[in-house]
Amino acid sequence: MDHVGAVTYINYAPTGKEFVSGSYDKSIRIFESDKGHSREIYHTKRMQRVTCVQWSLDNKYIISGSDEMNIRIWKARASEKLGPVSHI
Repeated sequence: MDHVGAVTYINYAPTGKEFVSGSYDKSIRIFESDKGHSREIYHTKRMQRVTCVQWSLDNKYIISGSDEMNIRIWKARASEKLGPVSHI
């Protein structure tokens, strides 16, 4: 794993091919189930320790919660354009 702090939460994608992890290192990482390193890393300067992560049912978004009491929505594939969010 690529995290440098304790991993606090892991959630598998609806496809079962990937999982997302949140950590006390203030980052969210997406891993392909058969690979050893993350393919995406998400963080902001304001985000504190990540306490929970969840895939959206349509497999397009990651929802995260952290110590500073914020909920954030991230694109599961950062290179894709962001369109309207129909449901989470």
